[in-house]
Amino acid sequence: MNLQTGIVIAVVIAIIVAIVLGLYFGLRKEDDTPAISVNTSPVSQETTISAEIIKKNASILVLEYKGVTGDEQMDITVNGKIILSENAVPKEYVTKTIDLSADQYPVKTVVVNFKNDSGSRDIYFKKALLDGVDIRPHFVSSHVAATDTARQEMIKQGKFLWGGTYTYNV
Repeated sequence: MNLQTGIVIAVVIAIIVAIVLGLYFGLRKEDDTPAISVNTSPVSQETTISAEIIKKNASILVLEYKGVTGDEQMDITVNGKIILSENAVPKEYVTKTIDLSADQYPVKTVVVNFKNDSGSRDIYFKKALLDGVDIRPHFVSSHVAATDTARQEMIKQGKFLWGGTYTYNV
């Protein structure tokens, strides 16, 4: 093997390593372009690889929910800051994807405050994902005793049938 072939092999290996690291760590720039770039010049046969390691201080919260009557009211807070306020929760499922900014990172608490429960007003969460992890089974209600396993199971399924707060602590 000559020197030129060795260099080409080394460059290919470096490119593969950079791509694998980028895929593994999900590295992206703030403008959502890949943090790994490969520039090749056919004239000089030079290859430049740059891998910017960027720690994005943010989390993604994905919620899919509906109300039974359409009159339900709720606020959702993250680390004490309201990120979503609904004065009339829709009767059909809606999906909200919330990019939590640096002032809410790292996420320590997510609180759903069901403000006006009465009669048939209920809120159903089909989905509550924090960075891809289902957090519904981890909500604790301020109005349901920990020993009330039947109601606790309903909450874990995303059925918020009682007013008050439902808290998820990381």
